[in-house]
Amino acid sequence: MTEYDSQIMGLILVADNDPSFSEAFRQMLNIRGYETHSVGTVDDVFKKIDDREYDLLTLDLDWGLKDINGIDILRRVQEHDPLLPIVMITEHASIATAIEATRLGALNYIEKMLDREKILITIRNAVETGRLKRQNSAFLSELKSKYEIIGNSNVARLVREQIQKVAPTDSVILITGESGTGKELIARQIHYNSKRQDKKFVCIDSGTLADNLAESELFGHRKGAFTGAMQDRKGLVEEADGGTLFLDEIANASLQLQAKLLHLIQEREFRRVGDNEPRHCNIRIIAASNQSPDLLVKEGKFREDLLYRLKVIEIDAMPLRERKEDIPLLAQHFVKAKSLKLFGKEKKMTFEAINLLLDYEWPGNVRELENTIERIIILSSNDEITADDIKSILGNIWIDKITSIRSLNEMTREFRRECIIKAINLAEGRISRAAEILQIDRAHLYKLINEYQLKDFQ
Repeated sequence: MTEYDSQIMGLILVADNDPSFSEAFRQMLNIRGYETHSVGTVDDVFKKIDDREYDLLTLDLDWGLKDINGIDILRRVQEHDPLLPIVMITEHASIATAIEATRLGALNYIEKMLDREKILITIRNAVETGRLKRQNSAFLSELKSKYEIIGNSNVARLVREQIQKVAPTDSVILITGESGTGKELIARQIHYNSKRQDKKFVCIDSGTLADNLAESELFGHRKGAFTGAMQDRKGLVEEADGGTLFLDEIANASLQLQAKLLHLIQEREFRRVGDNEPRHCNIRIIAASNQSPDLLVKEGKFREDLLYRLKVIEIDAMPLRERKEDIPLLAQHFVKAKSLKLFGKEKKMTFEAINLLLDYEWPGNVRELENTIERIIILSSNDEITADDIKSILGNIWIDKITSIRSLNEMTREFRRECIIKAINLAEGRISRAAEILQIDRAHLYKLINEYQLKDFQ
């Protein structure tokens, strides 16, 4: 919005094929501080909303045309710009149709002969509502970007595809994976791509809920239910009503808590402590575990019936060592984000430095990589971070610390795969140049890319 735009009450497009009414209506709005534009044809409506971002469209219902009316235009505008608020303008005889228009998405309707002050109140409320809708949409877009799944590996693409498929549903989801793999990030992406995106995302660390406090924390309590309960209190389940309840580290929940969660998931109802009446809740449930629930069931530490209800859909957040081709993109993302946040300017990392990060197994996964990049950004005095900078800051962090013995063939295959990824990164994706670095012909390199399933580089 320009400095001039910020001084006006709002920018309104008046769409009406009656020039005399349109001019009088515009004058009334202009006097009250609104900037107004007017159009008298259907085509001009869409030209105008393509040229400018309007705070409100006032749309006449009766255009005197055989093949199109205000309802038809309303539908087309909503498809064209879903965030543009619309108030219908109607004669007294077409009020029933105007009411139908509000059912179809118009914010309100105005009678042409109605009281002027009432019209202005309707306009003001519609402009404010429209601005809030746009602000909310921008905020949600920012959140989606913040919790973006970064990477071009087959694993990252599969997770993004799963998110797109499951987000529109209300199915219960279990996300499994080691600590630091981004399970909460996946859960938030599901939430912010769902129909519940404008409602709350409530995160509960299941392992930190002590049995004697869990029920009150989750479900709330009535005044006097126990010593210290001085007033009625909502629990986290009620806080999430309409939105998503994320049960993090569900495998750490006690058996007693698991029984309460089982009833909540199955019936979508609960009781506040000290309350006899059940309360229903409209929540989407997503759980996450860094342990194998199936193994815990065998050990008697996790309820089998609860596991069945959690595993309607299962998403595996793979460890970083199994998708190392994503490390360059992740590293570049963290370098940019951290340097801008910490110093207000963007630092860079050389290809050699990024490839050095490929030599480490990252047992702490993406979280460890993110924290390591932050450490490098803070301790590096250069705008361009080199491999030597990383060595001096981190020491021998990239040395393989996994002590388990693997076969020679397995280690050789992994080493060759990483050499190919490094060469292609050094060559900035140019296969011919990467083949020269590896001292093999290009056809053989393509064969190896296919063999090691490095489809991103084909």
